Amino acid sequence: MPARCAAWKKAGSDWKVEEFAEEKIDEAAVRLTARFDLPGRPVKHETIYTVLGSGDIIIENRIRIKGSGLPELPRFGTRLQLPSAFKKVEWYGRGPHENYCDRNTSAFVGLFGSTVQEQFTPYPSLQENGYKSDVRWMALRDGQGTGWPSSGWTFFGFSALPYTIEDLTPEKRGWKPITDLVERAFVEVNIDLKQMGVGGDDSWEPVLILSTRFHRRTILFDSVSIPWARTTTRWL
Repeated sequence: MPARCAAWKKAGSDWKVEEFAEEKIDEAAVRLTARFDLPGRPVKHETIYTVLGSGDIIIENRIRIKGSGLPELPRFGTRLQLPSAFKKVEWYGRGPHENYCDRNTSAFVGLFGSTVQEQFTPYPSLQENGYKSDVRWMALRDGQGTGWPSSGWTFFGFSALPYTIEDLTPEKRGWKPITDLVERAFVEVNIDLKQMGVGGDDSWEPVLILSTRFHRRTILFDSVSIPWARTTTRWL
């Protein structure tokens, strides 16, 4: 997969802003629209942030892949970083252990909670880990009760770790021992419409079944973030 999907590896950092627009919807809402181009690839991406007076932020992500020259998309969603004080994580979805779209039948749907550090799975060889699938909502809290929750119009996946994707992606297998990992001064959160499956159903072939892959050329993912103050009583 790393070789087959290499065209997407740096897509997040290679985007070029084509257009940015601000629109006042009413006295209590503003819409920010950013349109991106991925040089050298037939891809268009649009992100729309609708900021409401309540503090709620509706995020709309849309990507359109033209032609058939690109491999399947490994994942599609939003990547962000929160202050390290947001150490408590709660979610309503599959858990409590890590699970992926083709490795989740033992992870039942429920309400779970842990710390960001406990989300990490210490594989001897560094790799993607700690993911949760079929999530209805998730939230991160600090020690004072202030929170940052997120939900989607459909089920989604997420991870929340004190490490970046790059920290967990060595140049080659076994290149960096787990003992060399150093926690970041922030929490990296990935909220995805979907991440492709793990594969290896027969233990040696990495081919994924169709239902665990992106096969659409136009992909939409909408989510909403509702900041909590410590006195907030509403839920998602």
